Amino acid sequence: MKIDELFDNADEITADKIAGKYPVLDEDHKERLFAMTRRKYAELNSIKDISENEVHGVETYRRPKWYKAVSIAAAAVLTLGGIGGSVALISRNRGIPGAGSVTGTETANAETTAEAVTESPTAEILQEADFVDIAKELVLNYYEISDIIMRPSVSVDMNDCISFYIYNSEDSGWTDEFAHYCDFYRVTDERFESIDDIYDYYKQYVSAENCSDSYETAFNMGGSGMLSYFGGDISKFQSGESIDIAGLDGSERHFFYCSYVNYNGVLYAREPEEQKPPRFASEPVISVISEDSFTASINIIPEYVNENDICSSEDIYRIVREDGKWKIDSIEDGEYIKGDAIS
Repeated sequence: MKIDELFDNADEITADKIAGKYPVLDEDHKERLFAMTRRKYAELNSIKDISENEVHGVETYRRPKWYKAVSIAAAAVLTLGGIGGSVALISRNRGIPGAGSVTGTETANAETTAEAVTESPTAEILQEADFVDIAKELVLNYYEISDIIMRPSVSVDMNDCISFYIYNSEDSGWTDEFAHYCDFYRVTDERFESIDDIYDYYKQYVSAENCSDSYETAFNMGGSGMLSYFGGDISKFQSGESIDIAGLDGSERHFFYCSYVNYNGVLYAREPEEQKPPRFASEPVISVISEDSFTASINIIPEYVNENDICSSEDIYRIVREDGKWKIDSIEDGEYIKGDAIS
């Protein structure tokens, strides 16, 4: 068997065992071995010269028996020393890129490719009908949360009420015309325990570009400040108390016309109104599609329009995908469409 065939079939344990048993010779050992070999070679040439000159009267030289043994031993040492060095070199190069055989490299590349294919997510392929469904569901959800915020349309306990009388000591005209009782009822909707919960619900359907970290600095898609609907915490007042708005700062005054307040850790709302989901005059028309956005032209029949009237508002919704979820990014109000213009 050839030396290269021997090491091609050697496993790692065998290779390490051979390398340990026959270590690489140091320079001193190599020099002494070379000197011994050179000396024996000189003796051999001297004997050959004597035999060829046919000197008479001198006994014919016979090579001593130990010579063969020494020569074999010297050759074995050189060979095994080379083998040990090769094995050590192979062992050291196992961790070096490119040091492996072609078969090993190809196997590693195949495994890497297989892992890449396995880990690559399957691309989501959406048809136009899918975008239509996404747009309709998103618009329905947006109308729902808008009604929850503005009407408000949530379930409440009408028997659990807090009430405040609002007046203005610095403006008798305002007091005469606008002084009133503000009544709030405990919200029983299990989705909401505070104003923050309602705002978080809103942010599920509206892009981050149109939201703030806090409702106190946020605006809705129509441009109105969320403070118009969220009155904040009014726990410092007592139910039944008369409140002079002349003594309130700007951030506190909005509570008497808002939809919701937090009071002693409980969420309260104005008397709710019925929720009115939108009516679609026709299927949304999808356009300008990219991987993470599309535009939908949607005809909505306004709630105040009689069922028998043919009238709708065509609005343009730009819808984007954030963290895998579709959200409304902008709404462009369209013109009302009347009569035969609606198909």
